[in-house]
Amino acid sequence: MKTFLQYGLSALMTMAVIAGCQKTEFMPPPEGEKIEYVDPNLKVLGETLKASPYQLFYKAYLRSNMDSVLSGKSKHTLLAPTDAAMKVAGYTDASIAALTPAQADALVAYFTIRGGFSKEELQAKPGNLEGVSLLANKQFQVSPFYYGDGTTGMYNDTYYYRQSIRVTGEQFLVNGIPSGEAKNNLVAKNGYVWPMDKMIPLTSEKTFLGNMEQDPRFSMFVEVQRKADEMHEAIYRQLTEENFGYDPYVPDYKRIDYINVMEPRYSGSYRVIGFRMMFAPTNEAFQKAGFQTVDDVLAWDKKYMSIPEPNWDEYDMTKFGFPSDTVLAYHWDFAKALLPTNASVQPKPYYSAFFVNDLRNEYVSDALPLTFATGTDGKVTVKIKGSDAPAATILETINTIQGPMHVVDRLLIPKNFKMN
Repeated sequence: MKTFLQYGLSALMTMAVIAGCQKTEFMPPPEGEKIEYVDPNLKVLGETLKASPYQLFYKAYLRSNMDSVLSGKSKHTLLAPTDAAMKVAGYTDASIAALTPAQADALVAYFTIRGGFSKEELQAKPGNLEGVSLLANKQFQVSPFYYGDGTTGMYNDTYYYRQSIRVTGEQFLVNGIPSGEAKNNLVAKNGYVWPMDKMIPLTSEKTFLGNMEQDPRFSMFVEVQRKADEMHEAIYRQLTEENFGYDPYVPDYKRIDYINVMEPRYSGSYRVIGFRMMFAPTNEAFQKAGFQTVDDVLAWDKKYMSIPEPNWDEYDMTKFGFPSDTVLAYHWDFAKALLPTNASVQPKPYYSAFFVNDLRNEYVSDALPLTFATGTDGKVTVKIKGSDAPAATILETINTIQGPMHVVDRLLIPKNFKMN
């Protein structure tokens, strides 16, 4: 039998090389604990996949080192693309035969979720279940998990790709994308096979900023942040020198870093990130708000900026900002940066990597200062609670290394906020 290894990925699109592994010893349940009944006629996941119609994916499995996992005692949920979905994605008998074992490992591990999740379990959940796959990306680490009691875990963890799954009615969804009928799931001795009639896109390895930098639709959003950083620093230094007679050191805080939403911590060569979502406004969104160019936004910022005043106790300038800060803060951190700095009123960390099918008022209204609806075209719309500004439409969702990036066609304008 082949040996399963822990997977690493330096570039998901090239299916990187695998790293090392551990076996988990089976321990009998403590005396008196209820033992789950397992139908003795059921086969393990590997054998279930072999007997299924999903033969192209099964051939990829045979090319991999995954049999020790899918035929073992630990439970897993396998997302198995149908043959038709595999062909649309470019997988044929010949291309699968040409895969190296490491490439096949990465493909199968990406679609293998830890734990076995039945139709009934997924139907009972009010939102997506965030499944952790077996595929790691060792360029990144994940910030410690928040446990809900004011503390976090002590150490960063290895980054593993996530797959958010849910059953709504009789529809099976992966990362918010309808991917098949729930009735077609297969039960195995050590988990479940969930067939997908659509091959979900591979998660982009780029951050929010990295995705926007390569897409001309977001050129205004990115450039506004960079230019606002430059203008903020220039004004801050000028006023400090005029009032206190010295050229100040300007902290590394940058608006552009908040677009990136990377945690400001590094561990050796690793980048530490948290799972989030953001609403990325297109150039059209700025134009609908009356800004045809980046210079239009900067002129607006300079005209209506909050005027900084000298703080003679600390020989420093009071904080100041631009109106674009207020508007765009709702796009990348749900306006948490606008709250008072007093720690007693700061919100506790919360999970906010919601895919579009979870953007429902009854589900997320307590977590976000936003309200959602469904347009006549079936697309989800979003606006700030209490605002009279037109709602933005989510045009598409790009699944990034940090979480879902929702592309919106309007700026999120706060309640009673004057744009001119």
